[in-house]
Amino acid sequence: WCRVTATVSILDNTDNSVSEANVYGSWSEAYSQNVSGTTDSNGQVIYKTGLVRGCGTFTFTVNDVTKTDWIYNPTANTETSDSITLP
Repeated sequence: WCRVTATVSILDNTDNSVSEANVYGSWSEAYSQNVSGTTDSNGQVIYKTGLVRGCGTFTFTVNDVTKTDWIYNPTANTETSDSITLP
């Protein structure tokens, strides 16, 4: 059995943390689910999968970020998606 955690950090164009941003993402492959959450005062939001029997590859992708009076530019992302494979 496996469970994976993804920590997403949202930074502005001057590398400052962005709190209270709504982050929409999705898990795929071994675990599949659309998720959303709001960043904390450190600009982070944490997503956890459920337990997966047999493990495998887990991929998390950020699909969108919204915040009032703020424009999300996905082309400026350091990383949009990442995977980990567990035996």
